[in-house]
Amino acid sequence: MELVEVSNDKYRELFGGESGGASAAPKGIKPPVPGNSVWIPQGGACGVAVKGVSLLADEIVSFWDIQGKGASLSVCVPGGTCTTAMLLSREINAIMRRRQDKLDIRVVVIPCVGGDEYATRQMSSLDISTGGNGKDDLPAILLPLKRTDYGPARERSNGYFSFGKPAAAILDIFEEMKEEHGVNLDLLYGAPAWSLLLQRWKWAGNEDKEPSPIDGRHIMYVHTGGLEGIASQLTRYKHQGLIDDSQIQ
Repeated sequence: MELVEVSNDKYRELFGGESGGASAAPKGIKPPVPGNSVWIPQGGACGVAVKGVSLLADEIVSFWDIQGKGASLSVCVPGGTCTTAMLLSREINAIMRRRQDKLDIRVVVIPCVGGDEYATRQMSSLDISTGGNGKDDLPAILLPLKRTDYGPARERSNGYFSFGKPAAAILDIFEEMKEEHGVNLDLLYGAPAWSLLLQRWKWAGNEDKEPSPIDGRHIMYVHTGGLEGIASQLTRYKHQGLIDDSQIQ
């Protein structure tokens, strides 16, 4: 690969926008091999991702058809550009329409970069650019609880974590899932997503609960990787004084 480093201003000029960039290559970037290059936007937000997500959709529907025994399922996916969640929702919906049966499978995205408004814009833009209408197949979005005091940093993000910024709450979930359940989560997507998932589960028994797309449903979590970045992210937590050397492996 050839790594091209640009300034923050240049990056915003090339890739900025309300929806996090476009599916077409910026005019300021020339293909390395004219006529034989593939443009893949950040997060794989393009039609190239459809084939792989289609296979995942088939696996999920086939699994739940056998194991679900008629129960409702929410497939929860952490979202950056929300590409996986958007395309997975569309592909599962297409399979369900073809089957014409009563399986109840819903895709739920948990935004980890930006909030729900950004996620909606990004997914709608991607859906339109890959043949959808930008509305009918969008997954549900898991929202933070409105009645919770998250502190000033998360209040500015409407209850979501600031992407990549070390936070004690993220570290707590990371350690809880690893030590108590043997599940390794990454610190950029997995742990922030599970922080919100567990918060919603704990709230589910409250009489004055806020409705969510996981209420009364089985949960399947799609792990989207990133484990190789745990060590470097833990180093950031160390610099913030949240952990010491003994906790970095």
